[in-house]
Amino acid sequence: MIENEPHGEDTFATMRTYCHTLWFYGEVLISRASSVINPNNNIHAEGDNSTTQADLDFLHNLQAQYPFSEKPVFISIRSVCGLAYGHIPEGVSEVIIFDNSGNALDFYTVTKKVNGFTIQKGIPDFPDQSYTITLNELEELNETYGDLGQVNACENYIKDQILKQAEL
Repeated sequence: MIENEPHGEDTFATMRTYCHTLWFYGEVLISRASSVINPNNNIHAEGDNSTTQADLDFLHNLQAQYPFSEKPVFISIRSVCGLAYGHIPEGVSEVIIFDNSGNALDFYTVTKKVNGFTIQKGIPDFPDQSYTITLNELEELNETYGDLGQVNACENYIKDQILKQAEL
């Protein structure tokens, strides 16, 4: 009993979600602090606008790990990726990956739905918003958050969803 109310499945689910959220944000804070403290993580100087073969290899490796196609891949809000749902803007978003010199390399569409979101390769006809990210920024995000347990679990979930989509 919690405050004279019988606790049911919803109470435990809420508590579990809250604990997972606290754990995740604790991991994020530790990861951010460690990336700021460790100068070896800062491989790109501010303002560096050259694209190296290592940068392109990083992108090609990501694309091989996450072979999105023009078919939308659904990511459920109830999955381990549920924490990401709140960070996705409403509607249809266009995401453009640029090299460090400003050349567009790839385009993705992210669509937020009531029960999750979809990711697919390609440019939407009428995006509600457009976002850009450079290879330097992608690498920095990977260095800062790539080792988080929740991020790794979400990555595995997305890879499984891509494989399931490919089987259809």
